[in-house]
Amino acid sequence: ETSLLTPDGNGNLTENEFDQEYLWINSRKQCQWDNIVCNEGTVESLKIKDKYNMTGFISTSIGLLTGLKRLEYTTCGLHGTIPTEVGVLTKLTGLELDYNELVGTIPTQLGLLTSIVELDLDKNMLTGTIPSELGQMVEATEFDLEGNKLSGSIPNEIFALPKIRALQCND
Repeated sequence: ETSLLTPDGNGNLTENEFDQEYLWINSRKQCQWDNIVCNEGTVESLKIKDKYNMTGFISTSIGLLTGLKRLEYTTCGLHGTIPTEVGVLTKLTGLELDYNELVGTIPTQLGLLTSIVELDLDKNMLTGTIPSELGQMVEATEFDLEGNKLSGSIPNEIFALPKIRALQCND
């Protein structure tokens, strides 16, 4: 058994344990769900937006979805931290976790996401500094980190990104 951020009967996202019949990761059933895009049975995109009245947190099991290219949990009432396991999703081109209640620091492991084009972590309650490791996201064109409680200066490594077009970091 394993766990993953899943909707319960009330539409809330919770971390639950499932047997093989209901497990997202080992089943092709998920490819028939709304807001999930698959390619040959591999989940490539999760897009859950504000039309769902959900709460919960992002499970560390998200790292098992290694084929994921796009992860959007926008205005879902998510709380807790961004799991470091997101850093193993090296095929991600878009990570949108904006308009939630995420806390803690931005994991340095996000710097491993060298295919990221768009990073939206705005309108959360993230603290600490912006990791210089984000400067390894060589495909990045947009960083939106505004509306958090970040401190310190923007690392020079981010200004050196060759494709960066938009950088939003206001409080």
